[in-house]
Parts: sequence; structure tokens; C-alpha cells
Amino acid sequence: MRAAWLPYFDNVNVIIFLSPVSVFDQRLEEDPKVNRLEDSIILWTSICSSKLLSKTQLILFLNKCDLLRRKLKRGVKVNQYLPSFGDRPNEVITVVKYLREKFKDIQKQHSPEHRSVYIYPTTVTVIIPCPYESDYSTWSRLCEGHNRDCNDAGDHPETGAVSSWPHTTTPNPP
Repeated sequence: MRAAWLPYFDNVNVIIFLSPVSVFDQRLEEDPKVNRLEDSIILWTSICSSKLLSKTQLILFLNKCDLLRRKLKRGVKVNQYLPSFGDRPNEVITVVKYLREKFKDIQKQHSPEHRSVYIYPTTVTVIIPCPYESDYSTWSRLCEGHNRDCNDAGDHPETGAVSSWPHTTTPNPP
């Protein structure tokens, strides 16, 4: 079904691709035999390999770092689901770095032409306002720390971590 979309992308300048990093241990609802992270990797590979998209700029968001952090804190081991992760520390920064390199390598190996890819770890949350909280400081407190999970290293070109606000998306305060 996805291959049918390709002709609609012939005049595209940029593709923004979101891959959830927390789904390494989950299966697709529509096809329980397929791992959700592997599905993202397969789709990323097909986009990178497309000659039609060879001049298209790529931006990759490694999303759901907050859910990854929670999952790792519960003791879920990445290497049980991704054997190639090996004996690396089971920590958010390490997992994000590993996945960043994996996606970057796929882009380099499969792109028909040389191009750059911009990769950013993200946590995108939507906060539903409480009708009793009307001051902006409450919104600020709710948003604090949501994106710290992937950006512990601060601005760092090797990890792709960018610590500047806003990575967390929130609606305008009431």
C-alpha cells in the first residue's frame, strides 16, 4: 500500500520522518508478526533508496524519548529485542545514539546520491489544559523536563541532541 504513495512525492523538497524509539519491543497492530521499530526502519530504507526522492532533503525525528525512558526504567532490556545493540548500557542516551547511527548508516548506504540527513531526538507531548489552571507558569511547570530525556548531553553534534526549546510541543496557554 505504501508504494502507491510514491508517485505523489515527485516534487517534494523535504521529508520529515518520525520514528518512535520506544517501540523496539512492540508489534504492529495490523500485522502482529512485524516489529514496530523494524517497520520504521523498512520504511526509512525505502524512502532513502528511492531514486524519485534522491534529491529530497531528509529530517528524521527519533520520537517518544519520554516513553523510552519510562520503559527502560521499568527494566525492559533493549538487547533482548535488538541483539545488535549488544552489551551497551541500557540507557536513553545510548539507545538514541545507537538508533541514530543505524538510521544514518541506512541513509548513507541506500541513498542513490549523496545528501545530508538531519536527525533530532524528540519528545512531543500535547498537554490538555485543566480549566482550573489559567496562568502560564502552570503550563511552564508541566512542560519542564519533558525533553530532558534525549538531550542530557546538551547540544552535541555526535548524538544529534539539541537542547534548545521548544522540542516539546504544547498548545498556547489559555
